Amino acid sequence: MSKYFNYFNQVYYDIFGDNKTYDTITNLTTKFSFSSAIKDNSVLFYKYSVIDGETPEVLAHKLYGSSERHWILLSVNNITDPRLEWPIEQRSLMDLIDKNYAQYAANGQSGLQWSQSNIHSRYIIEKQLNPITSDITSRTYAVDSNTYNTTEISTTNINLPGSGFVTNSTEKFTQTFYEYEVEKNDDKRTIKILKPEYVPAFEQEFRNIFQ
Repeated sequence: MSKYFNYFNQVYYDIFGDNKTYDTITNLTTKFSFSSAIKDNSVLFYKYSVIDGETPEVLAHKLYGSSERHWILLSVNNITDPRLEWPIEQRSLMDLIDKNYAQYAANGQSGLQWSQSNIHSRYIIEKQLNPITSDITSRTYAVDSNTYNTTEISTTNINLPGSGFVTNSTEKFTQTFYEYEVEKNDDKRTIKILKPEYVPAFEQEFRNIFQ
C-alpha cells in the first residue's frame, strides 16, 4: 500500500512552543484497529522469526514486495513503537547494553563486560520424571540470592504404591544482565505474518477505516 501516512490526519504543531510558529505535520498518534475477525483468524497468519538485521521495512519488501507495507507487520503484531518493540540487530544491541550498564562498570571494565559478569536473576527448577511413561513436569521460578544459595541440587526417587516410582530433582541456574538483555530482545523475534494473498483485503479495510 503506497503513501500509507497520507491516510493519517494532519495537525498543527507549535514548533518552538511560543504560540507563534506553526507547521502542519502528520498525526502519527492516530489510533486505528482492525476487526478481531481478521486479527484473530489463525488461517490468515503464520509464525515467523525475525533474523538479525531485518527491519520492518526490509521484511515487508521481502514478503510483500514493498517496504511501504511495513505498517502491516507492525499493525498485526500490535507494535506502536518499533524502536522499543522490534528486535535490535546484534551489533546495536551490544552497543546499547554497553551504554546502559556503563554507569556500573569499574576498574577499566566496559558496560558490556560488567553485564556479562554480574547476575541479574536466579532460578530454581523443580522436575518430576515418571520413568515408565517418560512424562516430565517442570516448574521454574525466580528466587532471591539467599534462597538460591541455600537450595541444594538434588535427585530423589519416590516410591509409588505398587512397584513404580517417580524421580524428583532440583536444579538451579543464574542469568547475567547480558543474558537477560539478549533473551528480552530474542523474545521479540517471533511475530505474526499476514499471508501475502490476504494483503489486498487488509489494505482495503485500512482505507475503509479512514474514509
